[in-house]
Amino acid sequence: MEGRYLAAYSNVIVKLQLVTGNHFFKKYAILLLKRYNKLTEADIKNIKCIIFIRIDDHTKRRNHDK
Repeated sequence: MEGRYLAAYSNVIVKLQLVTGNHFFKKYAILLLKRYNKLTEADIKNIKCIIFIRIDDHTKRRNHDK
């Protein structure tokens, strides 16, 4: 597995990088990646770091409040 894999689910983008670092929500992120990127078990073993990025659409939120 090279580079980055992205999975979008409930306005959360899961970004994986092959660098050392803290593991946040690793199990949940791996489930998303399996579903959206069809990773193999070998790919998953190579995951070193998972970064969650939340996407907020402020325009949408304002419209819902009306």
